[in-house]
Amino acid sequence: MTNLAALTLKTTLAGLPGSYGIKGIYSTREGADLSQLIPSAINDVPNTKHGSWYVGLSMQQYPVQDPSNSARGWGVFAEIAKADGNPNTLEWSTYVGVGGNSLIPGRPADRFGLAYFRYGVSNDLKTELAPVFHLRDESGVEIFYNVAVTPWFRITGDLQFIRPASGDFSDSIYVGFGTYVRF
Repeated sequence: MTNLAALTLKTTLAGLPGSYGIKGIYSTREGADLSQLIPSAINDVPNTKHGSWYVGLSMQQYPVQDPSNSARGWGVFAEIAKADGNPNTLEWSTYVGVGGNSLIPGRPADRFGLAYFRYGVSNDLKTELAPVFHLRDESGVEIFYNVAVTPWFRITGDLQFIRPASGDFSDSIYVGFGTYVRF
């Protein structure tokens, strides 16, 4: 059984809308005990662990909003979360960013975003796999710009830098382009 409780408070700060929330999850499910994944003998069955939990705080807030159109503007967003780290593969996570409509004059329908994330991989999992596989916390940055060529045609450029959880792999840069056509 999994239980989820969440509370979101919509606010207005300095006349601008935002929301702040808290959520918690508890599960009675059975999962692999991450501190005992590698069997010590051929016939050993990995141990399991009962129950897991997660708690997170989130926010989003407009610091800039178009006075003539409340659907346009840009805002900041963030979340920080803590989990048990066993049987969950993460002990904590966080992200923070900014995004919204373009700040470039004459381009109000364009959109942009910039965000940073970091995941704290379970210490039990890192320790257990250390003899065969190097794990570390994962982090990354993403930036995108979405150009409204017409009201029905958009082009997006996206750049990501990721430092993967697998310490055996080097940092990666991803470049992407996409289009959107609305019929």
